[in-house]
Amino acid sequence: MIKESKILLTDIRAGRNTEESIKKSISLLATAYYRYGMQRLAMNTFSLMESLADESEDRREPYTEIRDILRKVFLEEAEGAEDILNGKREELLREMRSLSRLTDAFGNYEYVLNRIEPTATGSVSDINTDELADAAFRFAFADQDKVVTSTRIQSIVAELPVRMSKQRFFDIISNSLMLYKGGDLSAAEDFAAAIREVFTDEKTGVFEEYPELLGTYKELAKVSGAETNLENYETARGLLTAATNFLEDGVSRNMLLTEVVNDALLVTLTKADVLPEYLNEKDKTAEEILKKSLAAEDIYQEAEDIDTLFLQLEGVQEELFDVLSRLTVMADDWKDYASDYPELAEKVARLNKAELFTSSSLYMDTGRDFTVVGEEAGEDGILKIRSELFNDLNLAMEGMSKVMKRSCMARVLSLVPVFLNTKDEIREYFGKALGACSDRSELTAVKNILDMMILSETGE
Repeated sequence: MIKESKILLTDIRAGRNTEESIKKSISLLATAYYRYGMQRLAMNTFSLMESLADESEDRREPYTEIRDILRKVFLEEAEGAEDILNGKREELLREMRSLSRLTDAFGNYEYVLNRIEPTATGSVSDINTDELADAAFRFAFADQDKVVTSTRIQSIVAELPVRMSKQRFFDIISNSLMLYKGGDLSAAEDFAAAIREVFTDEKTGVFEEYPELLGTYKELAKVSGAETNLENYETARGLLTAATNFLEDGVSRNMLLTEVVNDALLVTLTKADVLPEYLNEKDKTAEEILKKSLAAEDIYQEAEDIDTLFLQLEGVQEELFDVLSRLTVMADDWKDYASDYPELAEKVARLNKAELFTSSSLYMDTGRDFTVVGEEAGEDGILKIRSELFNDLNLAMEGMSKVMKRSCMARVLSLVPVFLNTKDEIREYFGKALGACSDRSELTAVKNILDMMILSETGE
């Protein structure tokens, strides 16, 4: 495939049989996507069926629904397969957005409970804030990689005591938004949306979808706001652990289901342009695994036969990805020539969409046309986003406890680009943030967290 694609690209560049060469190039790339997608789909569908079999009866519905959709698409070859899959994918993306917001909401209580833990457990220590600031500073700059350094600084800032004014907090957000000026306005909107989600609480409609969590959230607020003692702390920690486990299960399930649907869309998008002569026995084996898995009423009864088939596919997915990567690089060239043939636009668009499903991001926006430059982020657009965001944050902060505000602010500070320009400014910020905190329990908690952070990354 690679050799033929190179010959076709040479012909396209030379103006020989251009249209036919582009058509053949489209078919070769579609075939490569299809083969790679089928290998992934076979493996992930088998995992789906295992998860379905392992779940309790009352928790099987999400898996069963995806299985039934795949049966319609690949066993019954139902019409409108792409629309069916796209519809389900949108549902999964909406669910993940809700789960992410709820994770943020409960994550804020992780911050709160960590800071009252030393008092509740009687483990408060006297902390030398200068020494702790120095240790954090050394850790931040211990690696020469600028990306690692930036990530460490953000992680440290997210855990330091927050004693800045709301105005200073808003100034940091404002300056961060202005970094998007001249870029794509939608990127600034996405950034503002991420900040809003940090301030998710019981007033947010997302809890309507998860009423079982709303009760836990309200109880957690009541217990964590009561007298700090071991009993209340352990009760709150238990509530948070239960909610966290619920959300982690939901996220894991959603990721598996989304991966399966993405693979199914990759196969469906490219199937019509596949060149059968380029399919081999291993491609047929992957299809056989897919169909056997979907047809199985008990996947474990079929597992021995399917495992034997999987043995025939060792290393195939990696080989196909290498081929696909090379063809994709060449496609960047011939797609420029394809723009001269409007009748091929739809096929090229389907290939562009298929490429998105090979990325490492499960939740990319496949509806956005990435070939079209979006609205430029001018100053007026940025100021409008900022105004709306600040109004929302002011409303969210009304009635919010001081410690919860600090929790939300700390999480936002971990999202913004590093807002300190020099090493001296960074060391000064670390020192001031710690020095301004008179809460010995919080300082003890921060030291414990930073110690664990340093240990996990450096082993020191």
